[in-house]
Amino acid sequence: MSNQRKTFSFKPSRKFDSRAVSIAMLALQAFPFAHSGIAMAATVDVAPSGAAQQTPPTAAEITKSGLTNTSGSTSVMNNTDSSLLYVTSNQNNYGTLYIISTNPQVSTVSIGAQNIFNAPGALITTVLPTGGLAGYANAIGNLSLNLIAVNDIINQGSITSANNLTAFAGGVINNSGTAALMQATNNVNLISSTIANSGVLNAINGSVNLANSAVFASTLATVQQSLGNTLASIMQQNININNTKGVIQALNGTVNVGGSDIAKSAILSVIGGNVLSPTFNVDAGQGAVQVNLDQISGTVNVSACSAQLGASSGVLTLGNINIAGDPTFFNNDDIQITGNISVGQDLAIISSKNITSTGAHTITTTAGGIGNDVFMIAGAAFTTQGTPSPSPSLTLPPLTNALIGQQTVTVTGGSLSGGSIDLAGSTVDTRSSLADNAGGNITLVAFGGLGTGGVENAILKTDGAGPGGSGNVAAFAGGPSGLTNTAISNISIDSARSSKPFVPSTILFAASTISNSSVIFNASGQAFGVFVPLTLLSHDILASGAITTSGGGFEAKTAGV
Repeated sequence: MSNQRKTFSFKPSRKFDSRAVSIAMLALQAFPFAHSGIAMAATVDVAPSGAAQQTPPTAAEITKSGLTNTSGSTSVMNNTDSSLLYVTSNQNNYGTLYIISTNPQVSTVSIGAQNIFNAPGALITTVLPTGGLAGYANAIGNLSLNLIAVNDIINQGSITSANNLTAFAGGVINNSGTAALMQATNNVNLISSTIANSGVLNAINGSVNLANSAVFASTLATVQQSLGNTLASIMQQNININNTKGVIQALNGTVNVGGSDIAKSAILSVIGGNVLSPTFNVDAGQGAVQVNLDQISGTVNVSACSAQLGASSGVLTLGNINIAGDPTFFNNDDIQITGNISVGQDLAIISSKNITSTGAHTITTTAGGIGNDVFMIAGAAFTTQGTPSPSPSLTLPPLTNALIGQQTVTVTGGSLSGGSIDLAGSTVDTRSSLADNAGGNITLVAFGGLGTGGVENAILKTDGAGPGGSGNVAAFAGGPSGLTNTAISNISIDSARSSKPFVPSTILFAASTISNSSVIFNASGQAFGVFVPLTLLSHDILASGAITTSGGGFEAKTAGV
């Protein structure tokens, strides 16, 4: 059957009672919309070049075999109705399958099957070839494609859409292999609790949406008709996106992962590969976020109960972050803050190079009137450990809370480059307003390198309430800021309280080398171990910011001035 062209035409037919058996077609069986009573009939032409027309297979043969498009063959599926076309078995494509419509009222074709498989080198597309398809001069040029599998969608070739591409699977969506491509002129939408991508997911002019509730809701009737799933049944599970060796790309849009419907006990995990987009939005609802990628090119916005987010290379840009629980952010490169960060427990930001801010943003760890600790570590050498490991892994164990197991990030000392902290006038607020609660502590550590190691331009607020006391502040600078000799400058501190009795806060500035003893940060952002200043350096500390305390100690250590 190689080098054959097969044509499938679908058009509205007579009404059937809801108890009637669906009509089987060549590889496709019509599945009527709820309440419509409309089924589909098919006319099938299988005509090899120079050969007589073949006799179509019987309904029994079709139902048993499903749809298989053989290697080397080119098939055209013309859907003249907007209803879902459903295969009772599997849809297997080894050749080229054009999915078109000659009805100008049809904007989307939806195809369902038990499983959908697209082989290496094979193509499923609604993109018309240059010059069009012979015999289909009036084919729609911007047709969207929905693929719906009760079980799995496996793509090792190319699946492309002239408009939007949407794939739903009750099991796994696997875009497998470096040559695997799922691409749309506008949006690429994948809905499954398990998505694996070692190829390319590309939205040319639109966005890539993965496990996104808004996409699910927009095609809810079609999905429920085929899968019988509700949004909650999908989104409450752990959502695992393994992007190892893969690329998720929306250069003219955004990459959106998750949705507000994710339950409290769930984990949204995005592991490995590159996300290339101006904006990367991650929403785990009431669940936890685990993101550890090779590269994130754009601004990251996170909403979740807790989060652990890291990248192996490239600048990690933190936009608007809203997390109820415990966040830990780490990157083997710079970390840039471009928006406001609000978290409900301890916050740890760890970079092997610099931590900077693009403007005067707000970083707050106050929740329920209780302030929590903040750690910013620049120029750090660090390792990741734990179960599950914060390295590429598709499987996560079931958890009973929103935290991510025993994962840790361990700072072992300074990196080869070192790094500086420059918050550009941002406010770090760990104040407590609830009676008898201390403010959170703020620790800023910059390991020195060539022209790096400074701490500058921050407003720190650590007020406590009642006898709880204000939080402590520690700023350790292992080198200068740029070409200057200044290690610490333009730091304003407000740790004053009016209520008594009080517990005095301690403020310590040090221009020094820093202890290489390991400090471990867990999935809750908590630190185990302490940073200790060692040999004093001949760099300057400029007390250019206002420092207000409630009577606690203030100490500045340097071999400079």
